[in-house]
This record gives sequence, C-alpha cells and structure tokens, in this order.
Amino acid sequence: MSNLAIANRLNENGIFSPLEYKKSHGEHYSTGFQAGIVSKWSAVAVKRILTNEIYTGTMVQGKREKVNYKVDKILEKPESEWFKVEGTHKAIVSKEDYRNVQRLLKVDTRAGKGKEKAHMFSGLLFCGDCKEPMVRRMNRYKGTEKIYYICSTRNCGEGCSRHSISRQRKWSLQMWLDLTKKLHD
Repeated sequence: MSNLAIANRLNENGIFSPLEYKKSHGEHYSTGFQAGIVSKWSAVAVKRILTNEIYTGTMVQGKREKVNYKVDKILEKPESEWFKVEGTHKAIVSKEDYRNVQRLLKVDTRAGKGKEKAHMFSGLLFCGDCKEPMVRRMNRYKGTEKIYYICSTRNCGEGCSRHSISRQRKWSLQMWLDLTKKLHD
C-alpha cells in the first residue's frame, strides 16, 4: 500500500492521528499543521512514522545543526554524521521489519494516472550495478509515449551510471528466466 492508501485506511477505521491521540489523552499540544477541527492522517504523517528509526529502540540525534547561535538557519546533516545509540528504549518495531519497510519505500509503487494499481514491473526491476530499484518514466513527444525504466540512484543524481530499459524492448526467454531467478533469491 502507498502512504496515502495507508492514511486513508487509518482514517476510514477511525484511528486517531498523532495529534488527535495526544488531544484524547489530555495533552495540550499545538501545531502549525492544523487543517480543521479534527486532524486526519496524511501520507506525510505515515511516511514520517515509517522512516523514523526511533521505533526500533534506537535513539537518533544530530540530524540537524544550527549554523550559528546568532542566525536562525538550520542545516540538515548527512546520515553518516548522525549519532545513533541502540537499545535506549523498548522497541515496538523489529529491526528486520524496519529494514524491509525502508527497502519497500524505495520501490516505485505509484499507480499511473487514472489507474488503481502500480505498473506490472513495480518492485521487480533492479539496477545491475548498484542493485537499487529501477523507476518507471514516460516521455511524451508529438503525440507518442515512450515508457522506460531507469536506475533510481542515477535518477536522484547520485553515483550510478545511466541505465535504462525500454518497455517496448523485446524480452528474451533468458531475460525472463534471469528475472525470475532474482525474485526467488
């Protein structure tokens, strides 16, 4: 499920959003994000929780730093500079589940415009070099559409070289066997 689908399911089932939960327990909590009388779950709130390592029992600090005490500018620091201490509190999510969620969040599972499901190769195509998922892209030019898949690392402007697979490409039996083998490994 996408983050939005999870948020919608939580709202449909009457599960309190974090702000509503705090209000229900008598906490006086205010935020600039209040959009109405009752705050609802959003895709952003779901993603914030899914990517927060604190639920695994790990305290994470030093994600940001203030440039200068005289200036109110705050910079995001690279993850390699964060301070992490495991076992500071009881975990409510296992490390394995957390790692699996992070892996799934990298997979392109967006449904096409007007479609309910993701494309058929979603989560199945991976870059041969960096092993990251490939993402679907569409080029429209003079009334024609070309669909292809590119390396997500390169798509983010990072290290890997430009790899792409055209959807129109003829798939050989060996390519399908290789793909099936990777799925079972």
